[in-house]
Amino acid sequence: MLNQKSDYVGTLPEDPSFNSAGALGVLSEPTPRFPQRGTGLSPAFRREERLTSDSTSDSTRDRQRELLRRLQSAYLMAVQMKRDPWDFAIEISQFALTDTNEMRSLIYQELVEHRSETTRPGSPRRTFQSESDIMLSNRSCFVITPHGIRTLVRWMALQKKASLSGVNTAARSAEQAPVWDAQARELRVGGKVVKLFRWPAQNQEAVLNAFQAQGWPARIADPLPLDPKVCAKRRLHDTIKCLNRRRIEKLIKFRGDGTGRGVKLELLPHPA
Repeated sequence: MLNQKSDYVGTLPEDPSFNSAGALGVLSEPTPRFPQRGTGLSPAFRREERLTSDSTSDSTRDRQRELLRRLQSAYLMAVQMKRDPWDFAIEISQFALTDTNEMRSLIYQELVEHRSETTRPGSPRRTFQSESDIMLSNRSCFVITPHGIRTLVRWMALQKKASLSGVNTAARSAEQAPVWDAQARELRVGGKVVKLFRWPAQNQEAVLNAFQAQGWPARIADPLPLDPKVCAKRRLHDTIKCLNRRRIEKLIKFRGDGTGRGVKLELLPHPA
């Protein structure tokens, strides 16, 4: 059990839906009870704050997530030492806030609880008094609420999911990128052979060499050497036609860029 003191009531320990394991994300489902503070805000405004919190910009959400992480860390220390969370409340000066409205937003969403420290010099313990949510001062201190820990766990899970999704997308893109193996004289996409050259094809291979060297962009300029005896546009057109012939797997297609001076690349969907 955490120590309870007459000067303040530890909201977190009193919450029946919260336990020390909750700081690690193991929380029961019932909505925690919170003291109603005199903010002058209507219940409808509080509901609107909670509903609009999911539309918070990514940069703001990142900063709020970091605030909650620090408060969660302080709460864990209190749990480990079997102390009241307010003994480890973090002072506003420790956050170096550039915009106190971000902290107010966390308070209005009931993710953070706010009180002003009234500890006197030489006092053996910290004391606090409740304040209006919007009245932040240099004496303001904060602790995370059970709802705040629940929300932080959800935000961290979403962040991890998005990160893994980005890694998987990049991996899939890398796997599906074309590869021209000049030594084996094979054009592959996703490990499948699209075209195999059994005989020399100087112009086609020059185009594939250029794409490979440039990292397979959507378009490259005509890489074929100038020849005053040959029409460059006609030669490039014929080369593109030949590249599209006799494809083993139709996973890639070459096109002219409409000017006769470049080659465009189109990746085709894999067959089901």
